[in-house]
Amino acid sequence: HLEEVLNLYEKLLQFKQEVKGASKVEEVLNPFAEVFQVPYEFVSFLKEGIKKLNEDPFDNPMCLKKLPLEKEQGEEVERSLFILMKGFYLASERKGEYSFEEGKCPVCGSAPSLAMIDEDNRRYIVCTLCETRGKIFRIGCANCLVKDPNQIDLLVDEDEIRVDLCKKCKSCIKSFKADVFA
Repeated sequence: HLEEVLNLYEKLLQFKQEVKGASKVEEVLNPFAEVFQVPYEFVSFLKEGIKKLNEDPFDNPMCLKKLPLEKEQGEEVERSLFILMKGFYLASERKGEYSFEEGKCPVCGSAPSLAMIDEDNRRYIVCTLCETRGKIFRIGCANCLVKDPNQIDLLVDEDEIRVDLCKKCKSCIKSFKADVFA
């Protein structure tokens, strides 16, 4: 079972490398189809659907959620679109200082679930969809924004991987040291 997960991770890394610097829809769709062995029919559907959206997926990858999907297409298609959106985010290489002080990613709007602690003990949220990194307060919940340390339970393992559990909104954020992200 773990082999499948590792295989997917390898494919994601390969896809990430292949879309870097892409500026045309085909430069993201073609590597997506090749790396993930997506059927031609689905790629054609995506290409036509993106044209009809009249939105640039490089400016707003979330526009892919507006594609007309049938309910019976299911979870597999939703996961595929998630990966494809990630490709457009990565290709656009958004730069700058971001803040997650609103409880969501400032670029794609995703809820935070992963954090990095740098060598100066500052905490940054790392978006699991678009890989945007942004500052956040050191102690507190990045989802509901409560800063009261009494509302946060911390679990820390021997590798100093930390999980912040919020008593208020029942969410959790996993935090790693910066060298894990290197």
